[in-house]
Amino acid sequence: MRELTLEAVISPVRLPDRSWPDRLFRPLGYHVEATTIGEHYTKLRISATTTLARLLTHIYVLIPVMDGEKHYWVGEEEVAKLFRLGAEWLSNHPDRELITSRYLLRAPKLARAAVARLASLDDATIEPVADSRHDSREDELERPMRLQDRRIAAVVGAIRSAGAKTVADVGCGDGDLLTALARENYVERIVGTDVSVRELERAKAKLERASMLSSRRHAIELFQSSALYGDRRLQGLDAIALLEVIEHIDLGRLQSLEKAVFGVAAPRAVIITTPNREYNANFPTLKREAYRHPDHRFEWTRDEFATWCQQVAQQFRYDVSHAEVGDADAALGAPTQMAVFRCE
Repeated sequence: MRELTLEAVISPVRLPDRSWPDRLFRPLGYHVEATTIGEHYTKLRISATTTLARLLTHIYVLIPVMDGEKHYWVGEEEVAKLFRLGAEWLSNHPDRELITSRYLLRAPKLARAAVARLASLDDATIEPVADSRHDSREDELERPMRLQDRRIAAVVGAIRSAGAKTVADVGCGDGDLLTALARENYVERIVGTDVSVRELERAKAKLERASMLSSRRHAIELFQSSALYGDRRLQGLDAIALLEVIEHIDLGRLQSLEKAVFGVAAPRAVIITTPNREYNANFPTLKREAYRHPDHRFEWTRDEFATWCQQVAQQFRYDVSHAEVGDADAALGAPTQMAVFRCE
C-alpha cells in the first residue's frame, strides 16, 4: 500500500491526562497537536506519512484507549480484534501494557492474559531479527577477520571522538558493544535496547560476567524497545549507535527508523555500521547475490549507503562522514562500512 502524508482531526476526545496523545501516537511516527475544548474535552490533530489503513487502525485502537468508556460487552472477541489490529505495532509500542489494559478496561482478567501474551511475542515481532545478530554462517564468514571486534573498536572510537558521555546501543543484541562501552570511563550513562527480550537477557548476563566496578554497573540501563518507533526514553542522549541493525529492517520501513532515531531521539551523534555488499565477492563460501545473514533484508553497496546517508543527513540537519572497517580490498572496499552523523 502506498504511503501518503495524511492528517486526521478527532474531536471531541476525553483524556485522562493531556500527555496521553503524545505518549500513544508519537511512538508511531505522528506529529500531534491537542487543543482544549471546554473543561473536559480535547480536539486532537495527528499527521504522519503513512498508509490510510494504518492511520485508521491506530485511531480505532487508541482513541478508545484514551477515552476509556467502552459501553459494550468486552470478551474474547475484543482480545482477538486488538491483536489483529495491533499485529504490526502493538508489541513494540513503549506503552503496550497501558494500551492493552485500557482497551480491555472492563475485562481485567482478559487484559492480564493479553499483556502476558504480548510478552510471549517479544521474539516474534515485526522486526524478526534472529536471536543473535550473527548466526553460524555469518560467524564463519567474519570470524577469521575478527570483524565484530573491529566494528566495536571503530564505533567506540567514533563515540570517543564525538565526546559523547551518554550513549545508547539500539538493537544491542547480546551486549558486545555495551560491554566495550562499560570499559570507557568517560561514558557516564549507557543504554541498551533491543526488540527481543531474550537478547536483552543475554546482554544482561554478559554484563554481569564482565569485570567492572559496581559504579559502572549502575550506569547501565537495559530496556525493550524497537528501532522503528520513537521512544522518548532515548531523548537527550549524546550518541546512539546502530551496530549491524539497519540491514535487518525492510527497506520500506527504514523511514520509520529515520524518524525514530534522528527525529524523535535526535542525539548529537549517530553511528551506523552495515555490511558492504561489494565485498561479499571475497567470501568464497557465500553464493552469488546471497546475503551474509538469512535475516538481512538488504545489503548496500558503498554508493547506495552513501546516498541514503546523505538524504538522512539533509532531512534531519546532520553532517555525515564515512569510514571503512576491516581490511579493504583495492576494488571492493572493506567488509563493513560505517557512517557517523554529527549535529551541534
